[in-house]
Amino acid sequence: MIKERHIEVVKQARLLLSGEPSESIEYLWIACHGYGQNVDRFIHKFKDLDAKHLVICPEGLSRFYSQGLEGEVAASWMTKRDRLKEIEDHSNYLQQVYEYYTAKCPNAKIILFGFSQGTATICRWYDKAQPKADFLIMWAGSIPQDLEAKPSNNPFKDISLHFVYGSEDQYINSENLKKLYSLFESYGFDHIKKHRFEGKHTVDRPSLIELVESEITS
Repeated sequence: MIKERHIEVVKQARLLLSGEPSESIEYLWIACHGYGQNVDRFIHKFKDLDAKHLVICPEGLSRFYSQGLEGEVAASWMTKRDRLKEIEDHSNYLQQVYEYYTAKCPNAKIILFGFSQGTATICRWYDKAQPKADFLIMWAGSIPQDLEAKPSNNPFKDISLHFVYGSEDQYINSENLKKLYSLFESYGFDHIKKHRFEGKHTVDRPSLIELVESEITS
């Protein structure tokens, strides 16, 4: 008889940082890339931020070649196989990253950033661990539908919420937007701010800087 079991193993996770943690850092970012992205490329989306910002980009624990058996090494956060275990692993991973770097940057405001699939990952972690944070930016992604809606006891109610999407995003059309906004409403996200830029399914650097200057550092 075939049986399935799970055991805990020690695994080394890879992070990229835009600078060095210190007490002088004013804004600490934890930014999760999207499905099948190269984290080495992803972190460059934040290179226009000045030295007051420290951006940490954790790499998803599942790596693969982007073109079959060759090409760039990409990563993802989860698949449908062992889904709940992978969610648990990534939530624990992000919590360790958070605890380690917030201790080294004690004076920083905390910005949680998720792009595409990374949005669901960071939202699941935030919902589970409820770390202290100041901003949650959902860029071209949404809170996952499998979280239990709890508008009366909402862990997201005290964080500044932002949803950002491109006008030509191939995954976000008018029909999808209606569903997303309905989902936001079911979670009691009355305070969420919506931002639209001219562009596709990407982190647009000028739009990111505009958002930072108007909503975070102003």
